[in-house]
Amino acid sequence: MLRFLFRTRYTASAILLLALLVGACASASAVRLGEASYPPRPSGHPVLVYDALPSRPSERIGHVVGEGEDASFAAIVAAMQQQARELGADAIVLRRGAGFVAGGEECGDAGSGRAVEATAIRWRRD
Repeated sequence: MLRFLFRTRYTASAILLLALLVGACASASAVRLGEASYPPRPSGHPVLVYDALPSRPSERIGHVVGEGEDASFAAIVAAMQQQARELGADAIVLRRGAGFVAGGEECGDAGSGRAVEATAIRWRRD
């Protein structure tokens, strides 16, 4: 009996988690800027997120757009970081607009979904 309850509770939890994940889907796309092409960063490479261009010397290498119908801001930014990583970026600089985070709070809404734009940057190795 105990084994049945554990399985039932586990199965119900898994179904609930799957429903939440499917309902909150985030996606992103990226476009390379300029002629330069860089190899993708490794999967574990951190892509930093800024709300203004950092003072560290960098070059703009792409434009990234993320969106999600019911996705959290964090999920959208994570999808954007992955696209930037594939461009060879070290960071993204968020642009003010729908879903932009200011002071740690989410601001704005893009109708029924949320759209976020950013510039992908790569540190200069001069």
